[in-house]
Amino acid sequence: MDGRYKFIFRRQDSNKRRTGILKKATMKKGSLKLDDFFDAPSFVVDLDKSSATGLRVDFICARLGKIVRIKMSKDANI
Repeated sequence: MDGRYKFIFRRQDSNKRRTGILKKATMKKGSLKLDDFFDAPSFVVDLDKSSATGLRVDFICARLGKIVRIKMSKDANI
């Protein structure tokens, strides 16, 4: 998975998990840093309705001072 990050999102009240793959180039395009994800208080993770293999992830980025909406792949082969 060179050039990509793998994120695992887990619900606190259950053991449900969703895995998202994000290209480093996408992070650079959105001016995001890896620490922005670690500093986020929470995430909203939903299936991307425009893609059968995608996730839509929303989170508060304190550094940028805004809510970030980003699409991630569920499949490492994409």
